[in-house]
Amino acid sequence: MKKRIFILGAAISVAVACRIPALAISYTDLAVDGSWLEQEMESTDDADYYTVELPADGELTARIQSDMYAVTFDVLDTDLVNSYASATLYHGTTAEPVTFQTESIVLEKGTYCIKVYDPLWNKENGESSVYRLCAEFKELETSEKEPNNKAEEATPISSGEKQAGILWKDDGYDYYQFTMASAGEVDILVNCYMANMDVGLRDAYQVDVFGKESIYNGNESEPAVYHKKVDLQPGVYYLFLSSVCGGFYNAAVTGEEIENVAESVSSDATAVSESAADPAASEAAADPAAEDVVMIKVMEAKQLGTVDGGEAVWGSDNQNVAMVSNTGMVVGISVGTTKIVGIATDGSGEMITYTVSVTE
Repeated sequence: MKKRIFILGAAISVAVACRIPALAISYTDLAVDGSWLEQEMESTDDADYYTVELPADGELTARIQSDMYAVTFDVLDTDLVNSYASATLYHGTTAEPVTFQTESIVLEKGTYCIKVYDPLWNKENGESSVYRLCAEFKELETSEKEPNNKAEEATPISSGEKQAGILWKDDGYDYYQFTMASAGEVDILVNCYMANMDVGLRDAYQVDVFGKESIYNGNESEPAVYHKKVDLQPGVYYLFLSSVCGGFYNAAVTGEEIENVAESVSSDATAVSESAADPAASEAAADPAAEDVVMIKVMEAKQLGTVDGGEAVWGSDNQNVAMVSNTGMVVGISVGTTKIVGIATDGSGEMITYTVSVTE
């Protein structure tokens, strides 16, 4: 068992801090292997503090068993500000201890605190001052790519691609982006393993296709299910998920007209490499007369023209400024200028080059 000493006083105002010294708090390391740790609360203690180290994103379950007349149990961040679970237990005795177990708390990798104290400050009247603690950790397998907390960081997804993710209590937004090659219907399915969650859909201009629609009463064993079908026009869309309590979810958007992300990325790479390898293509790209200028805004989508010869592969010189799909749909990502090239796939060597300027 390890003891740590931390100084608590950063939140005290300057006026107060000059009269009251910062407090040193002693922390005991609590393992997350389910083993019980027995402790006796000293009559001089204000509270007992424990650190819990989570090796990865996952679920923490904590338990307390108390022989005390009254005891309060809090799961907190290391600043002792944000509470993730709390309970007060009464009428514990040596013969009949009382027990509390938290629900599974979904937390990011890192260090957390458990605080135990007598809420009545009346330890001498109880039969015992003994309690026991244990904690268990379960890693959650996720497929989401962080950061994806806003539209410009959205994770691109293909039709039917299941995304398993976590919404944090303090950072409760996840965004997913998909592109409709043509008009069609999409099917949105979300399984919510938390107490509440909101689901919404926005277009490339961040205008709501539908606003936040809520899901309630999901849990680890029986998720709440959200299912909605929507008719969409060609363009880029953003599925966003949010929660004030945090927890685990999985989601998928299915539709025949949704572009495949892997194919789009492959097309970008192919187009860029072919353009670099083809002298004729390089000459055409260097000729200003062969270029068209396209002006779009951040998060705006626009369909580019067709290449003589029919189907084409497309590539962007700088995907941080603008991305292009395998059908020539360009989306502004950030302010700047880049070149986008489309090359015919019929072997004719026909190509088209655009200078894309992205503004706010």
